[in-house]
Amino acid sequence: MFDIRDHGLRGKPDEEIFSFAQRQNAVLCSADLGFANTLSFPLGSHHGIIILRFPNEMATSTINNIVSALLPRISEEDTAGNLVIISPAGIRIRRA
Repeated sequence: MFDIRDHGLRGKPDEEIFSFAQRQNAVLCSADLGFANTLSFPLGSHHGIIILRFPNEMATSTINNIVSALLPRISEEDTAGNLVIISPAGIRIRRA
């Protein structure tokens, strides 16, 4: 697992962060909705993108509990090249 803050990428453009994730063969996990743009980050062109979509006013502990409960339900097949949305309502997957 990588954190962009540990690699000097905080505040960098989405494309730079995306490129870093691809070089690391990593699934990109972010709350930045820009990464959900399939025109900029086409399905099938990456190792996977997971978007955490939660209300700003939701407590961090609640978000952590929901994400911790849902992440084990996501397989490598679910992420590879796909866009996964995790929200309070559950998991949605846009497949390549």
